Amino acid sequence: MLRDRDQQQIEEAERDADEGVLHGMQQGGVEDFPQSGEHQPEIQAALAGRYGSATRPTPGQRSVTMYSALPIQRAQTIAGAVVVSQSTFRILQALYDVRLRIFRVVVASLVAAAVLTAIASMTIVGPLSRLRARL
Repeated sequence: MLRDRDQQQIEEAERDADEGVLHGMQQGGVEDFPQSGEHQPEIQAALAGRYGSATRPTPGQRSVTMYSALPIQRAQTIAGAVVVSQSTFRILQALYDVRLRIFRVVVASLVAAAVLTAIASMTIVGPLSRLRARL
């Protein structure tokens, strides 16, 4: 059912491409871009025949979304643009996981150092106190 809807949207986007309507594929399916493209400099660049890229903050997250647009040429003219985007959320999530693991290693190292210090001090203090008691 979901595949049929996506396929239908793709076919509609292909038909619209002949009419100059801009579309973008996302995980949820086809998404229309504003016709003016005034907020998408990467699309404007692609429609002018150049590679375009931009980064913008991802709404509601600490990550940014990177956009890349390439022109689609048909018969020596620009017929449209392909736009892809990727959020840095997964990279940030992986970074946070690494930081947490490093923190755990540091805490475990401090605990191990404290235990080894206690053991070393007992092995030194014990014989010294016995020696002092004999004197």
